[in-house]
Amino acid sequence: MTTQNDKKQNGRNFGIELEFDPGNQNCNQVAEIFHDNGFTNLRNVNGYQQSNGNSWELKTDCSCGLELVSRKLKTDDSGLEELRTFTTLASNLRDAYNWKIDKKCGFHVHFEISDLNSLQIRNLVKLYLAYEPVIFAMQPMSRSRSGYCKGIRNKAGVNKFAKLAPVEIDSLFSESFSLINQEKFYGLNLKNYYHRKTIEIRYGAGTMNPEKIKAWVLFNLALIEKAKNSEFVVPFIERNTSLESLFKQSLKCFREIKKTGLKKGLTDAKKTLRNRFETFKQNHEQHTSYKISA
Repeated sequence: MTTQNDKKQNGRNFGIELEFDPGNQNCNQVAEIFHDNGFTNLRNVNGYQQSNGNSWELKTDCSCGLELVSRKLKTDDSGLEELRTFTTLASNLRDAYNWKIDKKCGFHVHFEISDLNSLQIRNLVKLYLAYEPVIFAMQPMSRSRSGYCKGIRNKAGVNKFAKLAPVEIDSLFSESFSLINQEKFYGLNLKNYYHRKTIEIRYGAGTMNPEKIKAWVLFNLALIEKAKNSEFVVPFIERNTSLESLFKQSLKCFREIKKTGLKKGLTDAKKTLRNRFETFKQNHEQHTSYKISA
């Protein structure tokens, strides 16, 4: 029998995609570089196909050139340590071989959310609506202007779905959710929920920095756990609120991660996010919180 403590120790399934431009090197050459530097568990796809989830992979990418795709990891100490080890190697190789990461490149995170019920999924959408100004304020302006990670506040049907009351969830979930999960190029991509019970977070700017990658994984994990642990996420804001206040509020969701049994690195992750916010927030001061009725 699986106990509550076992669930806490297992973590949540996730994976990442790191896009980059290798310059004049092709997929085979980059794969060989990783192998020569000790990372032999890298599958060279040399094209594009659905990830198998069992190995780290190198693929071609239509927008940037190449992308590194992780195997299926867990949001526990072991999974996050494997993430740190690989991204540290990738970052060092990027510096050594001058691989380029520019505004065309993104950093995507996939999470499995099969344990969330209809109300909790509605909670999750509402959380991203509330915090999307902060999410974009932690990224360069190129992300909020990109057609590959559009804000869900501009997505048809999101308002209707977010406003579903608890008594309406079961009867109206499928009809309302079908309006918002048809296209993948949004910061919160819900397209694969019915097929794989996963979501994709596409807001992140391209990076191979281990600290930034871990912090971003944990931030989005915090929102998922907040959605799961809340009986009903009420509207946070009914008036204009500063980005600073909204940012501080978003970090409170990190409390939910501790309930999963994961505690290491949370303080450092919040510091990294604060640095990102301080770097880019001036470009987003015109944004305020999203206002929806209960």
